[in-house]
Amino acid sequence: MTGLPNRTSFSRFVDEVLGEAGSETLLGVMLIDLDRFKQVNDRLGHLAGDQLIQAVAVRLVNCVGACDVVARIGGDEFAICLADRRVSDEFSDAANAILSELRKPFEIIGSSVHVGGSIGIAISPFQGSEKTELLRKADMAMYKAKEDGRNDYRFFTAEMDESIASRRVIEDELRAALRSGEELFVEYQPKLDATGRRIMGLEALVRWGHPTRGKLAPDAFIPVAEECGLIDAVGGWVLAEACRVARQWPGLSMAVNISPVQFRTPDVAHSIRSIVFEAGVKPEQIELEVTESILVGDDDAVTAALKDLRASGFRIALDDFGTGYSSLSYLKKFKVDRIKIDKSFVKRLGHDSEANAIVQAVIALGHAMALSVTAEGVETEEQERLLQIAGCNELQGFLFSKALSEKDLHAFLLETYLPFDGVELARKVRRQVRSGT
Repeated sequence: MTGLPNRTSFSRFVDEVLGEAGSETLLGVMLIDLDRFKQVNDRLGHLAGDQLIQAVAVRLVNCVGACDVVARIGGDEFAICLADRRVSDEFSDAANAILSELRKPFEIIGSSVHVGGSIGIAISPFQGSEKTELLRKADMAMYKAKEDGRNDYRFFTAEMDESIASRRVIEDELRAALRSGEELFVEYQPKLDATGRRIMGLEALVRWGHPTRGKLAPDAFIPVAEECGLIDAVGGWVLAEACRVARQWPGLSMAVNISPVQFRTPDVAHSIRSIVFEAGVKPEQIELEVTESILVGDDDAVTAALKDLRASGFRIALDDFGTGYSSLSYLKKFKVDRIKIDKSFVKRLGHDSEANAIVQAVIALGHAMALSVTAEGVETEEQERLLQIAGCNELQGFLFSKALSEKDLHAFLLETYLPFDGVELARKVRRQVRSGT
């Protein structure tokens, strides 16, 4: 389709160049994975995807020299062998030139398409002089570029090897934890109204009681679950647990985080509905928290899933608002119900005029678009006061309660939610937090 060498031909070429390389010659193996290619395929069809691949091939060939080779080694993955270089900076220059070309729009069957690329680079002799090893290390560097936000390049480092080994261990242990059903558990953090007195809902937060590493937060294992294909199992289990608890407290909303990877799986709306209905919970009680990253890329599947879920009664909350793209156009197009101000801004309230302005602007924007606004990470009474003045709808944080185990949650709610008495509740919650109970 592209006229480029395939994986076998590329491997043969790298072998030949390595065999001929002099002692002062550097050789670079570069792996390139297109960003957002699947969205183009899904939105415009496979013919458009094929034309995009052909156009990318032309640009890549124009970026390299006569002694270099560009190959297509997979669906949207390319490889380049940069031969006969003298200094490492030449590889950085080549990567920057390629990224610059990939960032420019492609005109495909009447549409302007924007993609980008994630590039990994391994250099001989620094990372070895054997083809298989260089390709393996370039592949690790490419995935590091993806992990760090895509549309960039990374050189292989020894830390990547250690990170991969650690991830494999975590993956194996996570699979065992899912099979046993004994190590993963969910904690619940209360969300209060603007007065900080009345409990309005809960957020379900997954934890891993690891037998040797101790209690692990999601950041320690969710990225691994996303990468190795376990996120649907983990996410489905968390949702089922949260629904079981939500059924016991029908007057409280239950927020559950949905991974961007999980959200892009086929039939995600059907899967979520099935879990909730099987638990005997009404969709209106469940709030699905997603990050801004799922809104980027004009993904028709994401748009359809969001519309489907909202039509079924679920509410959608945009988590960590202000830390990513924070585009007004996304809010208008994707129709969410709530935005959550990231705790990094709340933490600086009262000490940073820029943070104050950002928080006030986000709250004003939310209200202008008829959205509820929640502030997470509220830890001081000054932060609470400033958020109340700004008109924030819900507050969440250690000032009111830490995330609680299911057992502690029930005791907490029996004491503070059922016998609700405004001022007394606020005092009681504060006493509990300060005493660590």
